[in-house]
Amino acid sequence: MKLKDLPTDRVSAVVTAPFKVEQPAELWVRARNQGLVPERLYLLYRIAGCLDPTTPPKYLSEYQSIALFSFFKAVMDGLCDALVEANEYAEELKRLRQQEWTEVGAWMKERDEHPAIEAVSGFPRLHSEEVTRLEPRVFRSFLLVLGGALDQSAELVSFFSGDAVKGLRTGQAAFERIVEFLETPAPTSPLVSTPTSDFLRALHAALSPILIVPDGPEKDWYNFFKLYRNKLAHLGRYSHFRFGIGDENRRIFFFLQKDWPFSLESAQRIREEPSGMGLPLFRGRPSPGVSRRGFRMTGGFAPSARPPTARTETPPGNRRSLGGMG
Repeated sequence: MKLKDLPTDRVSAVVTAPFKVEQPAELWVRARNQGLVPERLYLLYRIAGCLDPTTPPKYLSEYQSIALFSFFKAVMDGLCDALVEANEYAEELKRLRQQEWTEVGAWMKERDEHPAIEAVSGFPRLHSEEVTRLEPRVFRSFLLVLGGALDQSAELVSFFSGDAVKGLRTGQAAFERIVEFLETPAPTSPLVSTPTSDFLRALHAALSPILIVPDGPEKDWYNFFKLYRNKLAHLGRYSHFRFGIGDENRRIFFFLQKDWPFSLESAQRIREEPSGMGLPLFRGRPSPGVSRRGFRMTGGFAPSARPPTARTETPPGNRRSLGGMG
């Protein structure tokens, strides 16, 4: 159907948002009750009249622009929705991980009770088809939604900072500008204090201890986040490998590598078998049941296998190192 084929000379129905908001929206109430939005964000929502378009907040009235308030409402609702959605993806990741390792735990218990079973069945297929297909997608969506929430937070700051934060403009705000602002020295008190200067000092004092980490494994967290968000968006499940290390209780802990790109093939070492056929030291599994141990091309390490000790080296300029990220 094309627009020109529709009857545009008459209107049969009109759908709009409520003209008057008299109580908090269900989305906001549910998010607050579940602890998914900061209390101060919910307080801002209530001070703004629950984003009622008939009574725009006083801090926007000087602009005399209903379009600006409409964008403010979109940012507030979008930020709340993004935080709720991110929590849903996080719960789905937990469910998929539980599904994955419940199967493995059952197999390992059976192997301990019947040692000969390993020689017959080999190591099980750790990933069901659902996990293999869905888990990378859910992880990608999780990072993309979190990235959106960070940028919407920057948009929210732009409403109250004006032009005081370099590069931060309403409608074009990015969280990267907030990080740059926090990395600079805290604003000093002017001779004449203004609401904007007070807001920026309070913002710097509140966020710097949380977001700016001077050293340690979380020092470059934002660059690390951007790297995985971008590579997952571009390459999907093929952007990285999962590394799992098991403890004495057979719980598997997964880690994200800190260097990109990581080439599994560069960690392979060829050894000669008695037959004269060269076989890689770490062999991928071409099909279920063929390789009992070692690195699996579709996932991580088997709990009983050791990861390759050879460090992956890539040509200078082709590798992004994230310093202390572990």
